[in-house]
Amino acid sequence: MKKIWFVAFLFCFIFTSCYTIKQDIGTGAPKKFTVVHKHKWYALWGITPLNTVDAKKMAGKSNNYSVKTQFSTTDVIISLITGCLSIVTQTVTVSK
Repeated sequence: MKKIWFVAFLFCFIFTSCYTIKQDIGTGAPKKFTVVHKHKWYALWGITPLNTVDAKKMAGKSNNYSVKTQFSTTDVIISLITGCLSIVTQTVTVSK
């Protein structure tokens, strides 16, 4: 029985997929752009946000920018370490 739980647990982490959501505001990021990264932290495995990441504030005065929210490989590694405490993270990237 312990083997089945171990295999199920291992299966969940091996086949965790990375996803990306990209949004263009205005005409999107210009050809020469600046990139700003921030991590959004969640408790209870993504149910309760622990901090607020505001993409509009990250973009500053720019009216044309792109926002990319992703659960990347780095986030998976961080979540493997902090997941036992129910803490997970996402990366928010603004290109302005």
